[in-house]
Amino acid sequence: MGLADEFVSASPTRKNQIDRAIERLDGDDLRDFIGALHNVSIPSAAISKVLAKRGIHVDARRISEYRNNGGRVRYELNGEKNVVG
Repeated sequence: MGLADEFVSASPTRKNQIDRAIERLDGDDLRDFIGALHNVSIPSAAISKVLAKRGIHVDARRISEYRNNGGRVRYELNGEKNVVG
C-alpha cells in the first residue's frame, strides 16, 4: 500500500444528504427519486418535502447544488454514482 492509499483509507468518508437518501431507498422509490433529481421541472423544495414525510432529510439547497454542479456528479437510476473529471 502506497502513501496515497494510506491517506485515503485513513480519511473518514462523509456521505452527503443525497447519498444517504439513496441508501434508504430502493426499487421504484429509488428510481423515482433519481428521476426527480434530474427533472428540473420538479422543484427542489417539493422533493425535499416529500422525502421529509418519509423521514429522509435532504435540504432543497443540496438538490439545487446537485442540479447545478455542471454534470460532474450524476446518479444512475440504480443509485450508482458517476463522477466525471
